[in-house]
Amino acid sequence: MKNRMVDKSRNTPYDEAYKALRTNLEFLHTAQDLRVILLVAPEEQSGKCAFVQNLAVVLASKERQVLLMDCDLRCGALTKHLSTAAGVGVSEMLAAEQKPVKKVQQIAQNVDFLPCGAAAADPSELFLSRTAVDRLAELRAEYDYIILDAPAVQTASEAIDLSRMADGVVVLMQADTTKMQSAENCKKKLQAVNASILGAVLNGSEA
Repeated sequence: MKNRMVDKSRNTPYDEAYKALRTNLEFLHTAQDLRVILLVAPEEQSGKCAFVQNLAVVLASKERQVLLMDCDLRCGALTKHLSTAAGVGVSEMLAAEQKPVKKVQQIAQNVDFLPCGAAAADPSELFLSRTAVDRLAELRAEYDYIILDAPAVQTASEAIDLSRMADGVVVLMQADTTKMQSAENCKKKLQAVNASILGAVLNGSEA
């Protein structure tokens, strides 16, 4: 069951857990303009890519369009997980100032994916640019939800840079591997830039 694709038509505990998370995010969405959601993890962990993909799928519906963006411009873990080409994506969108809607790939019903693109020497420079702000504003007009998948906070500073662009941040922790100290450090770094932390999700738990 671990890391399988979520099925919104099923009522297993696995699928219901994602539906419960969707309900919580939808509630926050009605209370504030929660359109851009950043997913971060304190440390590198297995299962994160599957979780992000499933979150995008469960948020999508007939009425809601979702964009999933691989913002790990160093190694593109999500792009590799989805077995999509990394030639054109986020890095090209920001560096060349091109319209992003022409680069997306549909990976599920009402779910588009924007791969990482070519590796960037300094991802923070791209994410802190005016172009990044402008491109994200354009995407807001196209999608109901935009999910940004960032590299681990412990290994890359751009995860914190991205939190400034997001409406809310979800911290993903792995039940059997995430260290408490790493989780605390992640929280402190996000709070230092006044990031809006929506909450934390414990992944891989049996209960």
